[in-house]
Amino acid sequence: MIVSCFGEPPKRKTKKSTKPKQTPSRKPSKLTVKYSFTSDPDRPMDLPQYTMMPDGTWHSNKYPSYVGTQAEWTAAQRLQQHQDTLNSTLAQIKKTEESMAKLHGSVGDLKKAQAEQAKAHDAHAQKQNECLAEVQKVYNHLDSAAKQRNERKKMQEWQRQLVREYDEGREAERQTITNAAQIRKEEETAATLRAVKKEWEAEKQEILKRRQQQQHEEEEEARRQAAESHAKELRALREEIKTEREVALEQQQQLNAQRKADEEALERALQRRRRIEEEDRQRQDRVRSEAEDRYERLTERVLRQRHPEREASTTTATSAGSMFDRERRPYWAGPVASSRRGRPVQYVEYYPYEYMPWVEETVEEEEEFPSYYVPSPGHKGRRRTTLRGSGRRAYHAWDY
Repeated sequence: MIVSCFGEPPKRKTKKSTKPKQTPSRKPSKLTVKYSFTSDPDRPMDLPQYTMMPDGTWHSNKYPSYVGTQAEWTAAQRLQQHQDTLNSTLAQIKKTEESMAKLHGSVGDLKKAQAEQAKAHDAHAQKQNECLAEVQKVYNHLDSAAKQRNERKKMQEWQRQLVREYDEGREAERQTITNAAQIRKEEETAATLRAVKKEWEAEKQEILKRRQQQQHEEEEEARRQAAESHAKELRALREEIKTEREVALEQQQQLNAQRKADEEALERALQRRRRIEEEDRQRQDRVRSEAEDRYERLTERVLRQRHPEREASTTTATSAGSMFDRERRPYWAGPVASSRRGRPVQYVEYYPYEYMPWVEETVEEEEEFPSYYVPSPGHKGRRRTTLRGSGRRAYHAWDY
């Protein structure tokens, strides 16, 4: 900070004089102020009204668009001091030019006044260049800090994205393995069912073959009986005494016995197939339920690790009711240890941040459940000390 740069504070605006302006011989310097922190130059600066952003632009602090830090606020203060220095330099140059214009009338002192003004102008130009160099240094410092901050944020975002992509890839790989295992299991089940069906078809063919063979043997027997009946007339006569109805009944009984045997064999095959299917279904159910239990336990453990403040779910841990449960306490018991709790949040329009001007004013968040610790929102807690028979007050810490 250049102490010699500070001039007088800017004067209050007065009524302009009506004297005709004398033109100085030397042209006034075209020195313009680039940034002004205050809209009113006469008003002393209590808070900076503009803040330099990392990209070099200036933003009004009337509607703050970002949170500053103490270092940036200090840098802005230093910028304001250099700005005051530049303003005082301008005032000094203006005074010098006015005095030179007064001296313009006397030709004798003109050259001396011109030399003095040129010297003063050069000195002021040098001081102004020094102040501008200081301002540029401060700006460069702020710019490099902002660039470093942006680089750090970018690196953190890249790291988070890498972690996210890695997790997604691992999840997709795990899902692929699970799907392949399930497809393999379903193929094994289908192969087993096909084998059972083939075995059942073979049994059916065998039963049909046996039935045809039985029929063939019956025909052979009938033919042989016919031959015997032709050979032996007496026996044939005695056979013919049997009514046709008895012969038909006997044949029907034989056929019924044969059909019953066939149906029993078929029923046995069906029962075997049903038993195999039932065992397979039970095994599948058991495997699926074990997988679901494992997944539930894993989910619960991950939830407990990531959210330790969350209560354990009611499915895993049974919570025994105590008198500290808010749902089941006697109606006369107030909130637990209300004397130990902090006061609820108070809403104020302006928070006392005047002594830390670099902190942005923010509206405090509302509570998520504003009436959680209030006994009941309709009426404030009634005074029970005047009631007859009301015992000790039950909501102090020392009463538990």
